[in-house]
Amino acid sequence: MHIKFLVALFLITINVIYSQKTQDKSKNEKKELEEIKKTPQYQQVRTKVINALSDKIDNYVLDQIRKKQ
Repeated sequence: MHIKFLVALFLITINVIYSQKTQDKSKNEKKELEEIKKTPQYQQVRTKVINALSDKIDNYVLDQIRKKQ
């Protein structure tokens, strides 16, 4: 379980680093990132992370609403 989390965190970190708009990226780096994004593993991990974050956001919002009532 922890390894899956670390893999997801690693892939998100790579995505954030590469998605930042820097002018010094080479064409090879851009191509490599696009290839990574096309892999089923990347898509699967990305979906899991988005779902987990969505659930946490929903729970946080519900907790905040309950505190105000």
